[in-house]
Amino acid sequence: MRKVSFILLGVATLLVSCLPTQVARKEMKVGIRANEVLAETISGAEEAKPAEYRIGIEDILDISIWEVPELSKKVTVRPDGKLSFPLIGDIQAQGRTLKEVDDEITEKLTVYVREPQVSVIIDKFGGKKILVLGEIKTPGAYTFTGTINVMEIISRAGGYTEDAVLKSTKVIRGSLKEPMVISINAERLFFKGDLRQNIALLPGDIVYVPKRFIANVNYWIRQFTPALTNILSYEQVETFLTD
Repeated sequence: MRKVSFILLGVATLLVSCLPTQVARKEMKVGIRANEVLAETISGAEEAKPAEYRIGIEDILDISIWEVPELSKKVTVRPDGKLSFPLIGDIQAQGRTLKEVDDEITEKLTVYVREPQVSVIIDKFGGKKILVLGEIKTPGAYTFTGTINVMEIISRAGGYTEDAVLKSTKVIRGSLKEPMVISINAERLFFKGDLRQNIALLPGDIVYVPKRFIANVNYWIRQFTPALTNILSYEQVETFLTD
Protein backbone atom coordinates (compact mmCIF):
# COMPACT_ATOMS: atom_id res chain seq x y z
CA MET A 1 0.00 0.00 0.00
CA ARG A 2 2.87 2.36 0.93
CA LYS A 3 4.59 1.54 -2.38
CA VAL A 4 1.43 2.40 -4.33
CA SER A 5 1.12 5.73 -2.48
CA PHE A 6 4.71 6.65 -3.35
CA ILE A 7 4.06 5.82 -7.00
CA LEU A 8 0.90 7.96 -7.10
CA LEU A 9 2.71 10.82 -5.37
CA GLY A 10 5.50 10.63 -7.91
CA VAL A 11 3.07 10.67 -10.84
CA ALA A 12 1.22 13.68 -9.39
CA THR A 13 4.50 15.57 -8.88
CA LEU A 14 5.51 14.82 -12.46
CA LEU A 15 2.17 16.08 -13.82
CA VAL A 16 2.37 19.32 -11.80
CA SER A 17 5.95 19.95 -12.94
CA CYS A 18 4.92 19.47 -16.60
CA LEU A 19 1.83 21.69 -16.42
CA PRO A 20 3.54 25.12 -16.82
CA THR A 21 5.51 23.79 -19.78
CA GLN A 22 2.34 22.50 -21.43
CA VAL A 23 0.55 25.82 -20.83
CA ALA A 24 3.54 27.75 -22.14
CA ARG A 25 3.63 25.58 -25.25
CA LYS A 26 -0.10 26.11 -25.77
CA GLU A 27 0.26 29.89 -25.42
CA MET A 28 3.25 29.83 -27.76
CA LYS A 29 1.20 27.97 -30.37
CA VAL A 30 -1.62 30.51 -30.05
CA GLY A 31 0.85 33.37 -30.38
CA ILE A 32 2.48 31.78 -33.42
CA ARG A 33 -0.92 31.25 -35.03
CA ALA A 34 -1.88 34.89 -34.34
CA ASN A 35 1.28 36.04 -36.05
CA GLU A 36 0.56 33.73 -38.98
CA VAL A 37 -2.94 35.20 -39.31
CA LEU A 38 -1.46 38.70 -39.15
CA ALA A 39 1.13 37.85 -41.81
CA GLU A 40 -1.54 36.34 -44.06
CA THR A 41 -3.70 39.44 -43.69
CA ILE A 42 -0.77 41.73 -44.45
CA SER A 43 0.15 39.77 -47.57
CA GLY A 44 -3.40 40.06 -48.85
CA ALA A 45 -3.82 43.72 -47.97
CA GLU A 46 -3.50 46.54 -50.42
CA GLU A 47 -0.19 48.35 -50.70
CA ALA A 48 0.71 50.41 -47.64
CA LYS A 49 -0.32 54.01 -47.88
CA PRO A 50 2.07 56.90 -47.36
CA ALA A 51 2.16 58.41 -43.89
CA GLU A 52 1.31 61.93 -45.03
CA TYR A 53 -2.43 62.39 -45.11
CA ARG A 54 -4.08 63.33 -48.40
CA ILE A 55 -7.41 65.12 -48.36
CA GLY A 56 -10.46 63.19 -49.48
CA ILE A 57 -13.98 63.92 -50.61
CA GLU A 58 -16.34 64.94 -47.79
CA ASP A 59 -13.45 65.81 -45.48
CA ILE A 60 -14.28 68.91 -43.45
CA LEU A 61 -11.38 71.36 -43.21
CA ASP A 62 -11.06 74.02 -40.55
CA ILE A 63 -9.37 76.96 -42.27
CA SER A 64 -8.43 79.93 -40.09
CA ILE A 65 -6.70 83.20 -40.97
CA TRP A 66 -4.93 84.80 -38.04
CA GLU A 67 -6.52 88.12 -37.02
CA VAL A 68 -9.06 87.86 -39.87
CA PRO A 69 -11.93 85.98 -38.20
CA GLU A 70 -14.41 86.90 -40.92
CA LEU A 71 -12.45 84.71 -43.35
CA SER A 72 -12.00 81.78 -40.98
CA LYS A 73 -14.46 78.98 -41.64
CA LYS A 74 -15.06 75.26 -41.97
CA VAL A 75 -15.45 73.95 -45.50
CA THR A 76 -16.40 70.57 -46.91
CA VAL A 77 -14.59 69.03 -49.86
CA ARG A 78 -17.19 68.61 -52.58
CA PRO A 79 -17.75 65.47 -54.71
CA ASP A 80 -15.73 67.13 -57.50
CA GLY A 81 -12.74 67.27 -55.12
CA LYS A 82 -12.78 71.05 -54.74
CA LEU A 83 -13.60 73.48 -51.96
CA SER A 84 -14.81 77.05 -52.03
CA PHE A 85 -13.21 79.79 -49.96
CA PRO A 86 -14.07 83.48 -49.67
CA LEU A 87 -12.26 85.85 -52.04
CA ILE A 88 -10.29 83.14 -53.84
CA GLY A 89 -13.11 80.90 -55.08
CA ASP A 90 -12.61 77.19 -55.83
CA ILE A 91 -9.37 75.33 -55.29
CA GLN A 92 -8.48 71.66 -55.74
CA ALA A 93 -8.33 69.81 -52.42
CA GLN A 94 -8.80 66.09 -53.06
CA GLY A 95 -5.53 64.19 -53.26
CA ARG A 96 -3.45 67.04 -51.87
CA THR A 97 -1.80 67.44 -48.49
CA LEU A 98 -3.00 69.99 -45.98
CA LYS A 99 0.22 71.93 -46.42
CA GLU A 100 -0.30 72.14 -50.18
CA VAL A 101 -3.79 73.56 -49.70
CA ASP A 102 -2.48 75.88 -46.99
CA ASP A 103 0.23 77.19 -49.32
CA GLU A 104 -2.21 77.86 -52.18
CA ILE A 105 -4.69 79.68 -49.95
CA THR A 106 -1.85 81.73 -48.46
CA GLU A 107 -0.54 82.68 -51.90
CA LYS A 108 -3.95 83.69 -53.27
CA LEU A 109 -4.91 85.65 -50.16
CA THR A 110 -1.84 87.89 -50.41
CA VAL A 111 -3.80 89.95 -52.94
CA TYR A 112 -6.36 90.80 -50.23
CA VAL A 113 -4.58 90.26 -46.88
CA ARG A 114 -1.14 91.51 -45.92
CA GLU A 115 1.14 88.58 -45.03
CA PRO A 116 -1.72 86.16 -44.27
CA GLN A 117 -1.05 83.49 -41.69
CA VAL A 118 -3.17 80.51 -42.68
CA SER A 119 -3.89 77.34 -40.75
CA VAL A 120 -5.56 74.32 -42.39
CA ILE A 121 -6.44 71.30 -40.29
CA ILE A 122 -8.88 68.40 -40.50
CA ASP A 123 -12.04 69.02 -38.51
CA LYS A 124 -13.66 65.73 -39.52
CA PHE A 125 -12.77 62.91 -41.86
CA GLY A 126 -15.18 62.26 -44.69
CA GLY A 127 -16.19 58.80 -45.82
CA LYS A 128 -15.02 55.75 -43.88
CA LYS A 129 -11.49 56.42 -42.70
CA ILE A 130 -9.39 55.38 -39.74
CA LEU A 131 -6.15 57.01 -38.62
CA VAL A 132 -3.43 54.62 -37.38
CA LEU A 133 -0.55 56.18 -35.44
CA GLY A 134 2.37 55.42 -33.14
CA GLU A 135 4.58 52.34 -33.31
CA ILE A 136 3.15 51.23 -36.64
CA LYS A 137 5.25 50.38 -39.69
CA THR A 138 3.16 52.51 -42.07
CA PRO A 139 1.13 55.03 -40.04
CA GLY A 140 -1.48 57.10 -41.80
CA ALA A 141 -5.12 57.30 -42.81
CA TYR A 142 -6.83 54.22 -44.26
CA THR A 143 -10.17 53.96 -46.01
CA PHE A 144 -12.34 50.89 -45.68
CA THR A 145 -15.65 49.43 -46.79
CA GLY A 146 -17.97 47.25 -44.78
CA THR A 147 -16.60 46.60 -41.29
CA ILE A 148 -13.06 46.50 -39.90
CA ASN A 149 -11.50 45.61 -36.55
CA VAL A 150 -8.29 46.32 -34.63
CA MET A 151 -6.29 43.38 -36.00
CA GLU A 152 -7.29 44.14 -39.58
CA ILE A 153 -6.40 47.85 -39.45
CA ILE A 154 -3.01 47.20 -37.82
CA SER A 155 -2.38 44.59 -40.50
CA ARG A 156 -3.24 47.02 -43.27
CA ALA A 157 -0.83 49.51 -41.74
CA GLY A 158 2.01 47.00 -42.11
CA GLY A 159 1.91 45.66 -38.56
CA TYR A 160 3.54 47.00 -35.41
CA THR A 161 7.20 47.82 -34.79
CA GLU A 162 9.47 45.99 -32.37
CA ASP A 163 9.17 48.93 -29.93
CA ALA A 164 5.37 48.76 -29.76
CA VAL A 165 3.77 48.39 -26.33
CA LEU A 166 0.76 46.47 -27.60
CA LYS A 167 -0.91 46.03 -24.22
CA SER A 168 -1.38 49.81 -24.01
CA THR A 169 -3.04 50.33 -27.40
CA LYS A 170 -5.71 53.05 -27.46
CA VAL A 171 -8.69 53.77 -29.69
CA ILE A 172 -9.76 57.43 -29.69
CA ARG A 173 -13.35 57.92 -30.76
CA GLY A 174 -15.60 60.92 -31.26
CA SER A 175 -14.88 64.63 -31.14
CA LEU A 176 -11.34 65.63 -30.23
CA LYS A 177 -12.82 68.21 -27.85
CA GLU A 178 -14.43 65.45 -25.79
CA PRO A 179 -12.90 62.19 -27.02
CA MET A 180 -13.74 58.75 -25.72
CA VAL A 181 -10.68 56.56 -25.14
CA ILE A 182 -10.95 52.78 -25.37
CA SER A 183 -8.04 50.75 -23.98
CA ILE A 184 -7.09 47.66 -25.97
CA ASN A 185 -4.65 44.94 -24.89
CA ALA A 186 -3.42 44.09 -28.38
CA GLU A 187 -0.72 41.89 -26.87
CA ARG A 188 -3.39 39.49 -25.67
CA LEU A 189 -5.08 39.76 -29.06
CA PHE A 190 -2.01 38.90 -31.15
CA PHE A 191 -0.28 36.44 -28.84
CA LYS A 192 -3.08 34.77 -26.89
CA GLY A 193 -5.94 34.98 -29.36
CA ASP A 194 -8.13 37.05 -27.02
CA LEU A 195 -10.77 38.17 -29.51
CA ARG A 196 -12.46 40.35 -26.88
CA GLN A 197 -9.71 42.87 -27.63
CA ASN A 198 -10.48 42.80 -31.36
CA ILE A 199 -13.22 45.42 -31.27
CA ALA A 200 -15.00 46.72 -34.35
CA LEU A 201 -13.83 50.16 -35.40
CA LEU A 202 -15.97 53.07 -36.56
CA PRO A 203 -15.30 55.70 -39.24
CA GLY A 204 -13.19 58.47 -37.76
CA ASP A 205 -11.58 56.26 -35.08
CA ILE A 206 -7.91 56.78 -34.29
CA VAL A 207 -5.83 53.74 -33.34
CA TYR A 208 -2.66 54.57 -31.41
CA VAL A 209 0.04 52.05 -30.46
CA PRO A 210 2.46 53.66 -27.99
CA LYS A 211 6.15 53.14 -27.33
CA ARG A 212 5.64 53.38 -23.59
CA PHE A 213 2.95 52.04 -21.27
CA ILE A 214 0.20 54.59 -20.67
CA ALA A 215 -0.62 54.52 -16.96
CA ASN A 216 -2.77 57.65 -16.68
CA VAL A 217 -5.19 57.74 -19.61
CA ASN A 218 -6.77 61.07 -18.66
CA TYR A 219 -3.41 62.83 -18.48
CA TRP A 220 -2.27 61.19 -21.72
CA ILE A 221 -5.33 62.22 -23.73
CA ARG A 222 -4.94 65.83 -22.54
CA GLN A 223 -1.41 65.78 -23.95
CA PHE A 224 -2.32 63.77 -27.04
CA THR A 225 -5.28 65.81 -28.28
CA PRO A 226 -3.40 69.06 -29.02
CA ALA A 227 -0.64 67.06 -30.69
CA LEU A 228 -3.20 65.20 -32.74
CA THR A 229 -4.61 68.50 -33.99
CA ASN A 230 -1.15 69.26 -35.31
CA ILE A 231 -0.50 65.81 -36.76
CA LEU A 232 -2.96 66.47 -39.49
CA SER A 233 -0.39 68.89 -40.88
CA TYR A 234 2.34 66.29 -40.16
CA GLU A 235 4.72 68.95 -38.90
CA GLN A 236 4.84 69.32 -35.10
CA VAL A 237 3.82 65.95 -33.67
CA GLU A 238 6.40 63.44 -34.91
CA THR A 239 8.54 63.76 -31.78
CA PHE A 240 5.53 63.35 -29.49
CA LEU A 241 4.42 60.15 -31.20
CA THR A 242 7.84 58.49 -31.17
CA ASP A 243 9.03 59.45 -27.66
